[in-house]
Parts: sequence; C-alpha cells; structure tokens
Amino acid sequence: MARGRLLLAVMTSVVVACAAPEAQSPTPAPGQSATPTTAPPAPPPAVRVTPFDDAVVAAADTLFSQVHLAPGERKQLVIDPLVDGVSGMQSAATVLMGSRIAGMVRSKYPQFELLPLTASAIEQSPVVLVGTFTVINQKNEVLKEREAYRICLALADMKTGKILSKGVARAQLAGVDSTPTAFFRDSPAWARDKLVQGYVRTCQATKPGDPIDAVYGERIAAAAITAEAIDLYQNNQFAKSAALFRQAAATPTGNHLRNLNGWFAASMKVGNTKDATIATQRLVDYMLAERDLNFLFLFAPGTARFVSGDLAAPYPIWIREIARGSDAAKACLHIVGHTTRTGSEPANERLSLARAQTVAQQLAQQSKPLADRIVTVGMGSREPIVNSATDDALDAADRRVEFKVVDCPKA
Repeated sequence: MARGRLLLAVMTSVVVACAAPEAQSPTPAPGQSATPTTAPPAPPPAVRVTPFDDAVVAAADTLFSQVHLAPGERKQLVIDPLVDGVSGMQSAATVLMGSRIAGMVRSKYPQFELLPLTASAIEQSPVVLVGTFTVINQKNEVLKEREAYRICLALADMKTGKILSKGVARAQLAGVDSTPTAFFRDSPAWARDKLVQGYVRTCQATKPGDPIDAVYGERIAAAAITAEAIDLYQNNQFAKSAALFRQAAATPTGNHLRNLNGWFAASMKVGNTKDATIATQRLVDYMLAERDLNFLFLFAPGTARFVSGDLAAPYPIWIREIARGSDAAKACLHIVGHTTRTGSEPANERLSLARAQTVAQQLAQQSKPLADRIVTVGMGSREPIVNSATDDALDAADRRVEFKVVDCPKA
C-alpha cells in the first residue's frame, strides 16, 4: 500500500535544552554593595549560527576531541540514528548528519572503530553516539519561532554506563530538508514512547560523567533490532523487515511504539493483513495502558472527510481495534479534532469538532456501549505539531484527530 505522503509526528513529553547554562552575575562579597559601581558587563555574545554542514562538523569535532584515549587504545563505536528532538522521527536531515559524522570518524578519528548498529554489536558494550536535531528560537526555546536548529550529540559508554562527552552547535534553517524518512511517514500511531524519551534524555539532559538514561540503557538491545528492521524497510525489503519487527515484538523489551508501528507498516506493504491487525491490537493495548491513544487519521483540507485512496485503507482496521481495545479496557475517551491555522479560528473550531465527530460516529458503529463513554472536542488550530500552515502533506499531522484516555465519570 502506497502511504508515502503520511506524516507522523511523535511528541516527546520532556524537551530539555542542550545548551550550556547562561552566565550569572557574581555574588557580592560580604559587606560589598550589590549595586555595581561601574557599568554592567556587556552581555555575552550571541551563540553562533552557522550553515548546516559547518554546524554538524563543529558539534562532532567537539564531541570526539573531548575523549582522551591512551596511545594505541581504540573504542568500538555505533551510531544510533539521530532524531528530531521533539517528534522523535528520523528525517532526511538527521540521516545526512549521521552519514557526515560516520565519514568524519573514518577519516579523522581512527581511534574509534565504527560498527553497524546491531544486536551483536550492542552485546560488545560499545560507545553509542546519540543525537538530536531540534528547531529553536534565539532564546533556545522549543516550539516557538523557527529561527535555528540546535544540534546535540552525546557519546554513551555502554561499559561504564556513563556519558563520555557532548557536542553542541546551532545550524541555520536554510537548505535543511526535515522531511521524515519513509518509515516514519508510513507509521500509523504516535504517543509518548519511553524508548524515544530515554534516547532524547540521554542526549539532552546529561553532561559528561552523568549516567545514561536508565530506560535507554535497558532497551537499547531491542532498539538495535528495530533499527535493523527500519533500515530494511527504508531499502524496500519489506518482507525481511516485517519478520525482524515481529521478532523484536516477541522480546520482553520489544513492545515499544516504534517497533509495533514498523510491524504494522511492513505487514501492510506485503499484504499481510493478519499480522497488520495483530500489530494494531498491540498498538492499541500499549497506548491504552499509557493513556495516550493516537492514530493518525488524516482529513482532506477544509473538510471532515477522511483523505481518499491508499492512505485511508487501514482506517477500518484502526477503528475496529480501537473500539475492541477500548471496550475491553472499559476506557472513556475524549476525541479531539485539530486543524491547521489557515482560516478563521471560529471556523477552525467548528471544523475540528466535526472531524472528532466523524471518528466518534465510526467507533459508535463498532460498539454502542463505547458511544456512551466518548466526548468529542474541537481544538481548532491551537495545538499544531508542524505549524507550517501549508495544507499539504507537510502539515497533515495538524489535520488530525487524537484520543485522550480519561477517568470515567463516577456513576
């Protein structure tokens, strides 16, 4: 099934600045006036924002130059694919960053032996490079104005469980392709994925010497299998990819969002609706347990109608399994509709409510008892994910319906 235009945005719940703390005014000595007798010092210079490739090189050079090895000592290194720091997705830009850094390791830092990210490589307790790429404004704030990209890199030593080094830089917006890769465009569901959150925290919420995030450290072996499966998917080897996603899903730590998304998407690619349905069941149950149930139902711009064609082909499976899982869990749902920011806000609120009602009606057809536990809400354009206001494939996630699992009213 061709779903190449689908945009998935996975929102992480915690976004931590990767920049160094701002300088603070000195504390006056005892008996000294806190009021300066001279002109205040000049503000620190603005953080340098450079072209994309220059920023990647600068961050990587800082990262590797901080690691001091004995003469002749070598460390095994794997690169866990870099991600968008907010959505958790891989994009054309993060793939290019990973390739650029790998080239630098081979040519400039021979003390590191670069290995592919595989389960067998992780068993050798290598150093793992993680990195995020996040849109910020000049104040280093996320989800505000789009003024620069913040690059954050970290080396995590799996033998010691500690962060070896960090590298940070800021890149200009111009010439950066942030289009999600095919796997993430084809993924059906999003939620706060603990594995992705652990990855982001390992990069953004640490300094050298700090421990690796516990969740990330515990689950990296399963994540390595998923990474291999994603690579197969990106190279159109869908049958092998589906088998590897299925294998990972059978492990104790393989029941995570990215892997289940991949199992669904690869199964649909090879026409295996049985496995796609099982993967959807697992996705629904996983997200209900997390109280964060979201499938990317997309709507035609300006309407409360689902998009047509192949993109909507799996929607009946999703509706059926959401109804099944919600029935079994006796869950109460708020179905929340969203729009892009084009158009007036009163019109957007009406449209977003109509979109929520479209999904609610379909669920009610599957389960009449569930209909009594659903409330529909229209948020208009107040909670965008992409916020490009282009009304095309780029901001499809802003024309979405999401589900909030809430406490049921007491009888």
